[in-house]
Amino acid sequence: MKTTLICFSPTHTTRKALEAVAQGIGGETVVYDLTLPAGRGQFMGNVPTFGSEDLVLLGCPVYGGHMPPPLKMLLSGVNGGGAKAAVVCLYGNRHYDEAVAELYDLAKAQGFVPIGAGAFVGEHSFSHQIAGGRPNAQDLAQARSFGEQLREKALRGGELPREQVPFRPWDGAYLQHHRAHLSQVAGPQVEAGKCTGCGTCVSVCPMGVLQIGEDGKARAVGEPCLKCRSCARSCPTQAVDFHQEDFQLTLQNCLDTFAQPLRKNEMAI
Repeated sequence: MKTTLICFSPTHTTRKALEAVAQGIGGETVVYDLTLPAGRGQFMGNVPTFGSEDLVLLGCPVYGGHMPPPLKMLLSGVNGGGAKAAVVCLYGNRHYDEAVAELYDLAKAQGFVPIGAGAFVGEHSFSHQIAGGRPNAQDLAQARSFGEQLREKALRGGELPREQVPFRPWDGAYLQHHRAHLSQVAGPQVEAGKCTGCGTCVSVCPMGVLQIGEDGKARAVGEPCLKCRSCARSCPTQAVDFHQEDFQLTLQNCLDTFAQPLRKNEMAI
């Protein structure tokens, strides 16, 4: 059985979890990482075809309770061809809200046969203090076990009913704060005195928001920015980050309201 892994993973937690699931399934695995513009361009230029003998893992992080728009757009151009699929979302210890259900619905609409769904905890992109180091060894062991169960389900047949998909309505208090503050933050800020112009932040930005200017320094040049902080996490001189007051208020809200207790992974087959 060939497994195809399709993911969007700016801070690598989604891909890490999906690779563990694929290890549990065993056999050959083909990976399509759609995080960066180049990878998305290659995918759109040669969209893979699937059939009923295939097993496809679809994964993404949760942003504000939803799946990221870039993956939604790309998967809307894929024909599942009756292939079996498992959908997995990584969330930063708050909640996955509607994201897993959205990915399930999209997979089914595109002709996949969903046989499993999972919501795994990953370190929050805003802070190492929220679910730091996750998915950890225990999480990855659970992901591999999930993969073993998926292999058995794929062999015996059957579809995962919609009502068994992990789902939770929007957290109204978080949504209100999210809209009031984080939506006001256009993009990252660069401290010119610290920036060496190495281009690392540019190379990891999933939305192409950053570029090197004529002065040899990085700068934010457009939207939409996902606030994934892959730029800040990768910058060797800590020159790039979100210092805006609205972002800092959101970060503090995250630390105050859902840094603890640590949540558990949820899986359905």
